[in-house]
Amino acid sequence: MKAVAPLLLILVITAGIVGLFIALILWGQKREKERRAIWTAVAQRVGGHLVAASPFGIIVERGDALAFLDTYVVRSNKSSHPYTRCRAAFVLPAGPTFRAYREGALSSLGKALGSQDVTLGIDPAFDHLFMVKADDPGAVQRALTPTAQGLMRTYHLQSGLSADGATVTLNWHGHERNPDKLQSALDIVLEVARWELGWLDVARSVPGARWVPAAGPFGQRQAPSIAFDSGPAPVRVFPAVYNATLVLRVYARRAGPDVGSVRAIVDARGQPNVAIPPGLLPPASIDAFRSLGEIALGAERDELWVDLLGGTTSDRVEAAVRAVAAAASGAPASAFR
Repeated sequence: MKAVAPLLLILVITAGIVGLFIALILWGQKREKERRAIWTAVAQRVGGHLVAASPFGIIVERGDALAFLDTYVVRSNKSSHPYTRCRAAFVLPAGPTFRAYREGALSSLGKALGSQDVTLGIDPAFDHLFMVKADDPGAVQRALTPTAQGLMRTYHLQSGLSADGATVTLNWHGHERNPDKLQSALDIVLEVARWELGWLDVARSVPGARWVPAAGPFGQRQAPSIAFDSGPAPVRVFPAVYNATLVLRVYARRAGPDVGSVRAIVDARGQPNVAIPPGLLPPASIDAFRSLGEIALGAERDELWVDLLGGTTSDRVEAAVRAVAAAASGAPASAFR
């Protein structure tokens, strides 16, 4: 009997450990099921859909912007730290760069010692609560709209908002289960991601313009464009980056001979910095290109495009569309020097 007692104790302890382990698994599964139900409800509320992956996430498309809400885990030594993250790519290909986070004791001390902190001047409560670091305060002021600032101070005092010029990201600690906080995260990044989208309105106002919405999955998103289909060749106008500056690009497929790779700057007087090869521009369109002001002219095999440098007006965009359409239609060759 003395030998049986220790064995019985071992069996009881083992059964207790196994039972506890099973209980923890079942509790975790229940919590995960509850969280999935909450996220599903949020996805339905905002007009998105749940990505049935592990970990799962929410994808929402709104006004040419696409946002993705998910979770991730940071592991350090033997500990794990869960985070909730919401991201959206800027609709235009070159957004502002900045960081915004709750102002604490250390950041307040840094501010007092002259550390960079941008005062946006829209929402005094936001300026008081958050530290903002940015290279271009004006661009960040336009990106962090009153709506975004209000949602940040209402729901995300402990969250960090950052942008690298391509993507805006909001993240915070924990696997979030608050529906309002989840929805507000999507609202914030979608609001910021549509930064300066109205800049394309100058091209949309040109007669014959047809808006082509942004398209593509998260991470491979194509910016919206404006199509012109009624000319001698179809033309697209879309945002592009030239020397780190956002420009309008007027683009068409060309029918002429392959002239190789061409890169040229045409100054405001209509003078190119390199000779334009014969076959790229028909004689009738040369004067039209010279009248566009400062442009970057490019070609690659069957492609032709013009980047409008400097300011843009609807008249200038219309003239560029006509010039590129005429050149892309495949008229006789000519040299442009």
